[in-house]
Amino acid sequence: MLSIPKRVLKAWIASEALTPHLMPRQRNGAENSKKLLYVKESPEPWVLPQYGKQRGESAFYWLLYFGELKLDSVMKYILKKYPDNAEDERSYPKGTAALAAVLLDEQGKLIEEKTFLSSFAWSYGQLISGCPENLVNFQKVEANIKSNLEKRLKNNDDNGNRSSITHKVIDDAFVWLIAELKIPEKSVLKKFCAFRLPQFEAKQEPPDMELLNSFFIEDLSVALRAFDEDRAGKALKKYMQMESSKVNRVDVAKNIEKLKDILAPDKMPLVRWPSNYPLVLMQQAAVNHVSEELANGGLAAVNGPPGTGKTTLLRDVIAKVILDRAVAMSKYDDPAKAFKLDPKLKMRVDQNNYIDLYRLDESIMGYEIVVASSNNKAVENVSREIPSIDAIAKELQGKINYFRTLSDELMSGSTWGMVAAVLGNSAHCRLFAKTFYHNEKVGIRHYLNSILNGYDSTKLSQDDIVAIENPPSNRGEALNRWHAACKKFSEKLAESEKLRKEAQMACSMLGIRRKVIRLIAATQEQLGQLSDNYEKVKEEEKAARDELVRAETAETEVSLRVETIERKRPCFFVRLFCTRKYRNWRDSAEQARISLNEAQRIKKQAEKSLQDKEERAAEQENKLKKLKKEKLQHEAHLVKLEKMIAEERKKVGDNFADDDFWMQEDEILQLKSPWLYDDWQAVRSDLFAEAFNVHRAFIDAAAKQLSSNLRGVIEIIGGKALPGELEPLRRHLWSTLFLIVPVISATFASIGRLFGSLDKEQLGWLLIDEAGQATPQAAVGAIWRARRVLVVGDPLQIQPVVTMPPELISKIFVSLDFKKEEERDWAAPEASVQTLADKASFFGTCLKIEDEAEGCERDIWVGCPLRVHRRCHRPMFDISNNVAYNGMMIYGTIESDSEIGKILGDSRWLHVPLGGNVNEKWSEDEGNFAFGLLRQLLNEGINNPDIFFISPFRIVADNLRKLIMELIMKDSTITRPVSNDQRWIHDRVGTIHTFQGKEADTVVIVLGAPSDDGKSCGARMWAGQQPNLLNVAVTRAKRRLYVIGNREAWKNAGYFQYLDRGLE
Repeated sequence: MLSIPKRVLKAWIASEALTPHLMPRQRNGAENSKKLLYVKESPEPWVLPQYGKQRGESAFYWLLYFGELKLDSVMKYILKKYPDNAEDERSYPKGTAALAAVLLDEQGKLIEEKTFLSSFAWSYGQLISGCPENLVNFQKVEANIKSNLEKRLKNNDDNGNRSSITHKVIDDAFVWLIAELKIPEKSVLKKFCAFRLPQFEAKQEPPDMELLNSFFIEDLSVALRAFDEDRAGKALKKYMQMESSKVNRVDVAKNIEKLKDILAPDKMPLVRWPSNYPLVLMQQAAVNHVSEELANGGLAAVNGPPGTGKTTLLRDVIAKVILDRAVAMSKYDDPAKAFKLDPKLKMRVDQNNYIDLYRLDESIMGYEIVVASSNNKAVENVSREIPSIDAIAKELQGKINYFRTLSDELMSGSTWGMVAAVLGNSAHCRLFAKTFYHNEKVGIRHYLNSILNGYDSTKLSQDDIVAIENPPSNRGEALNRWHAACKKFSEKLAESEKLRKEAQMACSMLGIRRKVIRLIAATQEQLGQLSDNYEKVKEEEKAARDELVRAETAETEVSLRVETIERKRPCFFVRLFCTRKYRNWRDSAEQARISLNEAQRIKKQAEKSLQDKEERAAEQENKLKKLKKEKLQHEAHLVKLEKMIAEERKKVGDNFADDDFWMQEDEILQLKSPWLYDDWQAVRSDLFAEAFNVHRAFIDAAAKQLSSNLRGVIEIIGGKALPGELEPLRRHLWSTLFLIVPVISATFASIGRLFGSLDKEQLGWLLIDEAGQATPQAAVGAIWRARRVLVVGDPLQIQPVVTMPPELISKIFVSLDFKKEEERDWAAPEASVQTLADKASFFGTCLKIEDEAEGCERDIWVGCPLRVHRRCHRPMFDISNNVAYNGMMIYGTIESDSEIGKILGDSRWLHVPLGGNVNEKWSEDEGNFAFGLLRQLLNEGINNPDIFFISPFRIVADNLRKLIMELIMKDSTITRPVSNDQRWIHDRVGTIHTFQGKEADTVVIVLGAPSDDGKSCGARMWAGQQPNLLNVAVTRAKRRLYVIGNREAWKNAGYFQYLDRGLE
């Protein structure tokens, strides 16, 4: 059996094969150069003179679409076979989709290897044939079908020369194709569309075409091959659960010691993003964890509930990467030495001109930052927020001089520097190339040329980038500026390192103090034990001395007795004749001598015992003296430590992270920034500015090399293919752009087109935003190309949008030997990029979620949790906190007045009893009630109210939009109509799904589904079976929330019980 990653990738490929590509539509007023034409009998459009080469065109091509699959009938069949209880609320595809497409030249002749086959059309044929298990085989059959289609379209004459394709050739190929795909004719419109593609640059190769299939199939196939060849990369392996995090998981909501460790000063980055507000505890913990965990590559996840500062966190990560590259740059005495020219490798930019291309030194590569998301708006928002003038503190705005003129033009607003750009789709790429590079007044090409060729400042207009940004007039001046910038940078870097070292010493002193206090306590305990032992030994010594005295007395007495007996010794003759008298004396003398020996022995023993006791007493006394001395030394050390700690505490202030700091109530602790104090924060902010000034000076001093490489990367962005021999330089060209624009954002759908040829881990950093909304397969290609991946999102907000019934996706997973319970770990909507990244992360916490659909409680492991919420007032905060986060979030919102609230009152549930005109989920009474709130605001003079009207159901949102438009137009009681009616209503009324990532002063939830019938009951339970919908709905509101609907019907609808409890 295949490994889990390989089976999952195959299942994802099959799932993506079911993604249709909608037919393009003719734009109103399109000129002949961009016409979309239907190919009828004859003449074909490519033989008509009016569609020949137009003025300014270098060439043109035709993209011919074969047949149109009717998606309504296709989805009707699929849903009948694979029912979906949420059918009404899913965004199933509508319209038509092509079966295949081919590229033709100006004369309508086939261009080989530019043929595209719709995976959706082929997959539909497999479903019709009752073979859903075959969906994993699309790529195996794709090449053969395309080859046979091309054979039928070559249209060679009798001499073997290729002719223009005729309608008959197209028609015959179409008939063959639908038979090959096993699609019934009734599902297909027999239409052939030709789209004229003008080219305005002298390119040598045909244009790259938009795919007919999912944007992700190719990247998923590359990943599958990477696993086959054991080159999947660290981040992708972790994402695909090849390294289990369960064994060493750390729950940071419970493990305070791990938090202390990760927030120690030596774990703090030397730099910060210079915002007006410091990161709070868990934001800083996340930044420190990411810096440590991804130092050598890999993947980390951060869980960001609504309003907890995900973008703020990302900015500090970006600041750390910028600093690291500035350090690498500053090691060069001449930035030009960071580039190496290979004279043999030149890039052709037009028929007559070539440019030199340079390799970058590895030391300044690996710092590229790509921000990616499945959400177009999220991508654009991040790229606009990062360079926004409001993103950095006012005191720093004058210290950074980083191509602000160019950034202002590109972002059409006020910025602080050229730090980020949106790429991805072709429109964004064209705008970027046009403004960033080609713009004759503010473009980077113009700026770099002024350094290379010199400039006359008297001839520059005031809005010229050269006049505003003041580049060096020659390379000598550029090098002088470079050395000056490096000097200031090194000084500020050293200052931040010094302050960090001091803070770490203070942190270490706390540890030493704890150790010394423990030593003093232990010493005191030892002293007590030793004193007791000493007293006992002294008592034993006294007893031994007394015993010796007794022994000496006894010996003296026996000695006297012996002497007395000796004096009574009989005379010689008595002894000679051994008389009785002598014998008696002799016995007495013998007995006395024995007694004396015994007394002497006892005395010796007493003397030895006393000596032992005296020695033990002396030993204990010495130990006591030594221990008392040690205690005095420890106490002196403690006094010294306390003095030093007091000095550091005075410097650090409330953020001095001693034991008392960590004992604070959670509501206070989570708002703190341990160890980070004003002076160090100011230096960290200044270092951010100096890092960008180093980048700017580096660019100035390497203008020649950067100018050449930038021309190359702009060609790539414009769609130019690199010749095989130049392909190894692609990474170097992209890195050149990232040297100037550190952050590039793009949707997952555009990553493959943008960075398609980059290999494993050739992008430095991938920051994934709103990851809870992305299908798990969407990020695979981006993750494979990145060395370090940070995933930020929330699995408890809107889940990924799926375009096929979950039951059909389940069939695919089952066909690859997955059990039903395993499927939810990998298949959307239950699985997302965030859920996979969370499971792969060891640093996080566990949330307990009530699964209303399953009727049980389940654990959800999430990555490092951000906990301080700063968007919503109460009760919205409390509802969200209870619905989704087990009360883990901390209320940090700075409350302010609501102009809408002054008119409409406090947040509450506006009960609308069942009655009136109810059509399925739509209640006209509820709609009128919602309009009544809007009318009040308009009549009070608020003609552009910051308010959203949202609903769980599409039909309710659609009808509400129509109702508001109708009533605004005809309601005579409205004194001031809403500004720009249609646009305002389009932007302010919709489903909950369409408002994730947005916020407003006030939100009105129009519930709908008020009836007691089965359909309404089912709709309510669908809406309330998971916390996600309600969580997103209530957290769109900053200051006021009004709920319109039948309270009795909704109060027991799953998670909506929390809404009932939280509102009046």
